[in-house]
Amino acid sequence: MALLVWAYFVQPSSKLLWALLPGGALVAVIGFWDDHVSLPARTRFACHVLAAMWAVACLGGWPVLEMGVANWAWGWFGSMIAVLALVWATNLYNFMDGIDGLAGSQAVFVGGVGGLLLWLSGGDGMPCWLLAAASAGFLAVNWPPARIFMGDVGSGFLGFVIGVLALHATVTDHTTIWPWVILMAVFAVDATFTLCRRALTRVRVTEAHRSHAYQRASQRIGNHRAVTLTVLAINALFLAPASLVAHMWPALAVPLTIVCWGGLSALAWFLDAGRLDVAS
Repeated sequence: MALLVWAYFVQPSSKLLWALLPGGALVAVIGFWDDHVSLPARTRFACHVLAAMWAVACLGGWPVLEMGVANWAWGWFGSMIAVLALVWATNLYNFMDGIDGLAGSQAVFVGGVGGLLLWLSGGDGMPCWLLAAASAGFLAVNWPPARIFMGDVGSGFLGFVIGVLALHATVTDHTTIWPWVILMAVFAVDATFTLCRRALTRVRVTEAHRSHAYQRASQRIGNHRAVTLTVLAINALFLAPASLVAHMWPALAVPLTIVCWGGLSALAWFLDAGRLDVAS
């Protein structure tokens, strides 16, 4: 609703609005349906792909990948990667919505810092800040111990919206993709590491489980609040500064991304993320 007001007064012909609302509505509707009547994975996946294709088409694809020291004009291949990335962003956010306050606080963090990155480069950070503000309102009743839960309708929508905001900032040349990849590192690394490890051990990856790194940490500590606060500390003390450096000095973006993802991958390994055992 806030985006509609923003578009009416500021960006009446916004490609971002058209990318976000129909695609986001489809992701939210299919998530709401799945929350109430469990849907086959292929049905959810097909809707996520359709929403991603719509968003990428609205934004004009992803024609150039900026590597800091060089650019790669990858044309239609970039559009295909963008669709896959949006589908993965939608699903990984759903995977990471497993303890009180985690997904909501992550949206506040990414929206807040992402808007700052756009503002620093002369862009409009308001869509990101609106996402952060809406998520903060939800977080007030989702903070541990939670009274309201997000469900697939919320988590899938948030993942899709964050992915579209990152892609829009990239294709409009206000940022590169790397600061966003750093901002989402906790969620992206945990979900990707866990999925890959389960796939390598030939576990059916569509089965429900509790073997993500954040879930392992919660099992060891026995406290949702402590894990959520730890993730917030990692975001604020390490990933936010790293994303700002990657934004201001693009030549450092890829090395910083490797360092951040490598460190978090080591942490996921230490926490036995994705390992098959009785607790899974």
